[in-house]
Amino acid sequence: MMSNFSRNIKLLTAGRVISSIGFSSTIPFLAVYLSVERNVSLIVVGAMYLVQGIAGILSMTLSGFVSDKIGPRRTMLIGYLFSLLSSLILAFLVYFNINPLIIIITYPVFSFLRGFSITPTATLAADEKTDVITNFSLLVMAGNLGFAIGPAIGGFVVSLADYAALFFLNSVFTLASAVLAVLTMEGTYHLAREKEKAKPDIAIATFLLLTFLGFIVIGQDIEPFAIYSSKVIHVSNLIIGYLFSFSGAMIVAMQIPAMTVLRRYGIYACLIIGCTLGALASVVIAAATNELHLLIGMAIITLAEIFLTVPSQVWITLRSPGSRKGAYQGYYSSIRTSGRSAAAWLGSTMMGIFVYPHNSWYVVSMISLLTGIAFLYHERLFAKKANST
Repeated sequence: MMSNFSRNIKLLTAGRVISSIGFSSTIPFLAVYLSVERNVSLIVVGAMYLVQGIAGILSMTLSGFVSDKIGPRRTMLIGYLFSLLSSLILAFLVYFNINPLIIIITYPVFSFLRGFSITPTATLAADEKTDVITNFSLLVMAGNLGFAIGPAIGGFVVSLADYAALFFLNSVFTLASAVLAVLTMEGTYHLAREKEKAKPDIAIATFLLLTFLGFIVIGQDIEPFAIYSSKVIHVSNLIIGYLFSFSGAMIVAMQIPAMTVLRRYGIYACLIIGCTLGALASVVIAAATNELHLLIGMAIITLAEIFLTVPSQVWITLRSPGSRKGAYQGYYSSIRTSGRSAAAWLGSTMMGIFVYPHNSWYVVSMISLLTGIAFLYHERLFAKKANST
């Protein structure tokens, strides 16, 4: 299958797998480390992810404009190198049990620097003269293949060693991704003399807002899910790792059928399906009492992610100006990352505030339903506007 893709797509796919293995081995367990091992308040942990979301907005957006200026390959390489450095610093802080406040301050910086490697990857995929649905689906499959492997490795490493080893491991995988970035070919779109308008119109801005809400819903499947599983349902780190690995493997297995649905029924149908599944998953997780219930909830919210991620990115890509591919991929990447970070803040904060933590999932379910209705309205409004021009 890979023989049908360009050299760049193969390298980008391999880089996405490797970097995702390293990063996903750390993210579920940092929240557990801070809240369980260091007794940090869930509200403080949530605030850390809120700041991370703000850093993500700045990073993803800025890296998109930098990609338009100096090229996505160079920008991607800068991101990997800075991410390597920050991962080593976090490993040092955790290993020597430095004040958790320092870790809380440092982690958003790590996320900001790592963000410079994400948008350029999508920009290079968008610049390929091939089908963008296939390109983005392949990157999603690659990222989630890494995510299927990473958390299982993370849970195993934590069980045998310590949390600091996760960040040392991540630095090794980041270095390998940087090597692959060196081997990619630079995009040429950024060499255009005349740069088109980078400011999104009202239809695109509204779509980005709805996508942000969608990622708040499906973003509950990482840090809030890990905290809920550990502190409320009382499952082990090893089981949590297996649940995340199951999610990643499921996305890899279901991406091709989802592509078929996308091609046959269109972008908005997939988005509405995703929001409906997100609402259902939240209710299932709220009612969970054991690992099996969590597995079912994770399966449903994973399907929701499948039907939201690629369709929304394809929508943005099809409407991005030719010389502003980096900027528009930056808008999308910042929305995706900040939505997930806001999800971590919202989920953690609600669980810390509510007397019954499971009520937080019912709030998320309502957000998902309302977002699905809004997507339906947006489709009708946008189609009406298109037909009148």
